[in-house]
Amino acid sequence: PSVEYEDIEAGSGTLNKDVKLKEKNKKGTVFNKNDILFGKLRPYLMNWLLADFKGVAVGDFWVLRSQNCDPKFVYSLIHSKSFQEVANRSSGSKMPRADWNLVSNTLFFVPSQNNEQRKIGELFSSLDKVITLHQRKLEALKKLKRTLLQKMFPKKGHLKPELRFFGFTNDWEQRKLEELASKFTGGGTPNTSNPNYWNGEIPWIQSSDLKEDDVLSLTVKKHISQEGLENSAAKIVPKNSLVIVTRVGVGKLVVNNQEIATSQDFLSLSGIKGDSRFLAYSLYSLLKKNSRRVQGTSIKGITKVDFLKETILIPSLEEQEKISSCMVEIDKLITLHQRKLEIYKKLKKGLLQKMFI
Repeated sequence: PSVEYEDIEAGSGTLNKDVKLKEKNKKGTVFNKNDILFGKLRPYLMNWLLADFKGVAVGDFWVLRSQNCDPKFVYSLIHSKSFQEVANRSSGSKMPRADWNLVSNTLFFVPSQNNEQRKIGELFSSLDKVITLHQRKLEALKKLKRTLLQKMFPKKGHLKPELRFFGFTNDWEQRKLEELASKFTGGGTPNTSNPNYWNGEIPWIQSSDLKEDDVLSLTVKKHISQEGLENSAAKIVPKNSLVIVTRVGVGKLVVNNQEIATSQDFLSLSGIKGDSRFLAYSLYSLLKKNSRRVQGTSIKGITKVDFLKETILIPSLEEQEKISSCMVEIDKLITLHQRKLEIYKKLKKGLLQKMFI
């Protein structure tokens, strides 16, 4: 079986397909079990693999065979800072590659006891398995979320979704966005050169404070003063409003869990007539479509008038609450696995720094 660049999940050291089912007899470098495939092409893609079968490496790989050293330790060594610093000094210009003459003549520190090598290699092997497990769980949850968004909301031209909770059979009703809230608020930015307008008590957000594909997370990085609020177009947005990016960063929105003010890149819908979280998930799909046909040139966006004239389908309040509760639980699980993944990656990075010289 042959292994190519695109067969390896960058950084995880795992294959994303069964290469034994691929076309055979491709030309490349033969590798054996416990050999290491190291992608040498730049920019650095981290295409590494500790092989557990015999095959052929096709493309810009080094095949490293451990000699008088534990293969799992050597595989961990190539992740370390000492190896990476040397391997990233690439040669060539059009398609730069790691310089084998430099790497092969560099001295690296190795434990003299085979038992210590084995223990280090096993530790990082276990960590990589845990990281891969959480990465796959995370991807599976994101795929589940995408599927539910497609099936729990009606497709274009339909009045009922493909997937529903038991007991709900009625058609969904078509409504304009302007009918689903009692107040619509824009935003503004106080003069950044006036220190009296900033570092106050009022949370103030910009597009970068929202996360892609997350309608519940909001990170407040800046605050403005009451004086800054009064001397700008910024307005107070009540809690549980829909805060929507309509200019730079179109496609992001959030249900705010506190009173905030926003930059001019937002339109906020307050006094939601229905379940605000349901409307957020419904608008999420709409914004994704609109982001592909945004107006403007230097600053792309959606106009307030056009956006509020958009129509969406709405079920009964009870069904809205059922759907939003389901989606919220999926998002909580996604956030949980994302945090665990980040913790294990941080742990691995810290151990690589401290366990290698």
